[in-house]
Amino acid sequence: MSSEAMNDNDAPNDNGPIIAETAGVDNNNNTTTRQIGGTTVTGLPLDWTQMGPGGAAGAGDHEAPPIRYPLDVAGTKAPSNNSTEDAKAADDNEELVLDVTDGELVLVGTAGQKITNLGANFGQILLRSLQKYNDGNITFLKKVIVRSHLVSIMEGMEDLPEGLELLEMYDNQLQGLMLTPNFSSTLTVLDVSYNAIRDMEPVKHCPHLQELYLANNKLKEIAGLSGLTQLKKLDLGANRIRVMPPEELAGLTQLKELWLGKNKIEVVEGLQCLTELRRLDLQSNRLAELPAEEFRVIAPNLEELYLAHNGFTETPSKGGWLEHDYPELIQLDMSRNQFTSVNDLAISENKFPAMEELWLSGNSISDWDEVKELVKLKSLETIYLEYNPIQTSDPLYRKSLAQLLPHLKQIDATMISTSSAAIGGGHGSGLVVAGSGGAVLSPEERIRQYQEALFQRAKQQQ
Repeated sequence: MSSEAMNDNDAPNDNGPIIAETAGVDNNNNTTTRQIGGTTVTGLPLDWTQMGPGGAAGAGDHEAPPIRYPLDVAGTKAPSNNSTEDAKAADDNEELVLDVTDGELVLVGTAGQKITNLGANFGQILLRSLQKYNDGNITFLKKVIVRSHLVSIMEGMEDLPEGLELLEMYDNQLQGLMLTPNFSSTLTVLDVSYNAIRDMEPVKHCPHLQELYLANNKLKEIAGLSGLTQLKKLDLGANRIRVMPPEELAGLTQLKELWLGKNKIEVVEGLQCLTELRRLDLQSNRLAELPAEEFRVIAPNLEELYLAHNGFTETPSKGGWLEHDYPELIQLDMSRNQFTSVNDLAISENKFPAMEELWLSGNSISDWDEVKELVKLKSLETIYLEYNPIQTSDPLYRKSLAQLLPHLKQIDATMISTSSAAIGGGHGSGLVVAGSGGAVLSPEERIRQYQEALFQRAKQQQ
C-alpha cells in the first residue's frame, strides 16, 4: 500500500484487517468521493461541505483578505490651482497622496474597503501629503485617525512629523504599541481601544497625554503611567487587570475620570493621590468591600460612582467608604449586587445631598420598609429598582414608589409624565392618599384607595 493511499487512521488493530481509504473529487458531478476498500462512496456536494480540491475547509472559498495600504483605500490627488493644459497633464500623472486637509488625517473603515497594513513608509507618505496640501510647506500634523480597519502593526510611525496631538487607532487588530519619543512626545490624546494589546508600558513615551483610552484589550497589568502627570481621563475597562498598583497611580494628581470596569480587581488601591477625581467606574469586578481610607481623599469631589455587578452583600456604615460624606455625588450605580435593603447605604441629610440618580436594579430588596430611607434624598430624580422582588411582586410598585418620592421624574426606564397627572392629583404619583402623612400603605389598602379614586373620577365625568 502506498503512503499516498494511507489514511492517518489506517493502523493495525485487533478487530480486523486494514482497510485502505482514499479521497478525491468528482469534477464532473462536483461532489466528494471516497474509496473504501473496493467501493466508491459519493459524498455531499462541494458547495455543501465547502471543501475545495485541496481538502482544506474553505480553501478557495474563504481567502484571506487582500493586503491594502492607506493609499489603496484612500489615495487621492492633491488639489491644484494650475489651469494650463500642461499643468493638468502633469497633475494626471501625479502620484497619489492622503487627504490631510487642516493637518488632519481621518480614515474610518466602517464601510467599504479596510486597510490591513500601514506600511513602513506611512510617515513619509504623510509628509509628502502635507507638502502637496500646503503648497510645498510642511505644517504640523495635528490628528491621525485610523479607525475600524484591520491594522495589526503600528509601523511607519517613526517618520511622522512633529507636533502630533491626537492618535486614534480604535477598533483595529493591534498586537502592541510602537510609540517612539520622536512623535509621541507631543500627544495629548491616544485612543487604541478595541484591539489586542497586551502591554501598555510604551505609553510612558507620551508625557503630555491628557486622555488615554485602552479599553477592550488584553491587558493584565497597569504600567507606564507614573510619569503621566497631566493625564485627566484614563479608560482601562474590559481588560484582564487584577491589581491597581499605587505606584502607577500616585502621579495622576490631575486625573478626573478613571474607568476600570469589567476587569478582575479584588482590592481597591491607589486612590489616595487622586485629589481631582470626579468619575470612578469599578463595575463588573470582584469587589466585596471598599476601604474607607481609599475614599477619604476622593469623597468630597466625586460626582459619579459605578459599582454595579460586584459581590456586595451589604454596605457597612462603619469601616468602609460610607464613613465619608459625598456632597457632590450626583449618580450612584449599585445594580446587580446582593443588597437586601437601601438602608445599608446609611443615608442621611448630609451623606448624599446632591444625589439625582440611584441605580439599584437586580438586587434582593423585597420589602417597602427597606426603601423608606430614600425620602432623605431630597434631590433624587431617578430611581432604578427593577428586577428586585419589591418590583416583581407588587402590581402597584410604580405608584407606591411615586407616592413615597413625589419629586421623582423617572422610575426605572420610564419617565413620569406631569401632563398625565395622577388620578386624584399629585405629581405623577398616580394616587393621593389623604391623611397618610406620606406613609407607605399595604397592597390591600393601595388597591382600595386606587379603586376609590377611579370611582370618584368616573362620578365627576358623568
